[in-house]
Amino acid sequence: MALHSIHASATWLRSGGVPAYLKFIGGRGHSAGAQGVRLIGMPRLERVAKRLCMAKVAQIPIVRILSVDLWEGEGLSGLLIGMEQVTPLMSQIRAGETGRNDSVQVLRSLRSSEFGNWVHFDICPRNVGRRTSGEFVAIDLESLYLGDGGQGVIDVSYPAFKHDRVPRHVLRMCGKVSQGGMPLPQVQRKHDGEVVVLAAECSLGLKAYNFDDAGVEQWCAESPCSADERDFWRRTLRRVLVNGDFDLAELADELERVDEGGIMVSTDDVSVSNQSDGDLFSRGRDLRRGTLSRKEIAEYRKELGVYAEKNAGDRRVWEELLLVSLAYEKDPGRGVQLAEQALVQFPGDVGFQDNLTLARMWGGDA
Repeated sequence: MALHSIHASATWLRSGGVPAYLKFIGGRGHSAGAQGVRLIGMPRLERVAKRLCMAKVAQIPIVRILSVDLWEGEGLSGLLIGMEQVTPLMSQIRAGETGRNDSVQVLRSLRSSEFGNWVHFDICPRNVGRRTSGEFVAIDLESLYLGDGGQGVIDVSYPAFKHDRVPRHVLRMCGKVSQGGMPLPQVQRKHDGEVVVLAAECSLGLKAYNFDDAGVEQWCAESPCSADERDFWRRTLRRVLVNGDFDLAELADELERVDEGGIMVSTDDVSVSNQSDGDLFSRGRDLRRGTLSRKEIAEYRKELGVYAEKNAGDRRVWEELLLVSLAYEKDPGRGVQLAEQALVQFPGDVGFQDNLTLARMWGGDA
C-alpha cells in the first residue's frame, strides 16, 4: 500500500527566508480498511507528529525541523512537516561527487552513538542529506524512533527499510517485532550497519547488488576507486555481514589512513556480471541503486509476477518480489501473500519465513 504524500519547496519566512522543503502526508479514514488505517491513518500520524516535536529540540544529526502541523477535517486530514532544504546524498553519489572524505564524515556523524536513544530505521542515500554547511543529516523523519532508555527497547510501529541493505541475521531480528518492542542495542546495530553501507557508497558508488558475499565482491570489483580503498571496504562490509564487532569511529580513523594514491581500476576493464541487459533480473540493479520511479517499480513487480507464474521454482523471483513489495512499495499485505506463496514452493525456508513474520507484524496480523 503506497503512502500518498505531497512534496514542495518553499521559502520559510518565519525563520528569515530559509529555503524549506515541505512534506504533506495524507491521513486515511476507515474507508481504507483496518490495515490502511493502521499504516497511514491519523492515529499513526499523530504518533509521528509527537515524536517529531520531541526530535525538533533534540541534539541529534537530523535535518532541521521548522514546523510540525496536524490537519484534521472532513475535506483534508494529514501531517505537514516543514524542514530545512538540504541536498540529497543520493544525487551527489550518482553524480560522482562523493569520495573517501565523505565516507569518513558519514561514519563519524551518523553513527548511532550520535543519536542517543533515537534511531533512524531506514538509513540509505535517499534518506540522508547534506546541509549547506557540509554536515550530513538524516531525513525521512517518519523513520525516526525514540527508544525507552529505562527498558532498553524501541517500539518500531512502521518497520519499513531496504531489506537488500542489511544482512540476513538483521532481517531475522526485525522479524521478531513484538508489542514489547525490539531491543534498542540490536536496532542501533542495524542503524550502524546501514551507515557503513552508506559510507561505502560514497566511495564505491551506489550499491546495485544484494548485501551478501557475492554482492560485496561484485560491488567492490566494479568500483573505480583505488585498490587499497576497495580492499578496506571488502573487509569492512564482510565484518558487517557476519555480525562481527565494528566501531564506526575506529573504521573512520582506519579509512583516513588508507592510501588514496593507490592503483586505480577502470570499470571498463572489469566484467563480473553474468546477467545480460535483457535479463529481467538485471533491472534489480537499478532498483537497488534507487533509479527506478514508482511507476517503473510497479511495472517491474508485474513483470516478475508474470515470470513467477511460469517459473515458480525459481527462488530468485520470490526473493525479488518480496524485496519490491516490502522494501520499496511498503505493502505488508502483498508481502504476506507473496511469502505464503513462496513457502508453498519452498516449505520451511527460513528466509521466506522471516519475510512472512515481518510482513505480518508490520501489518498487525501476527
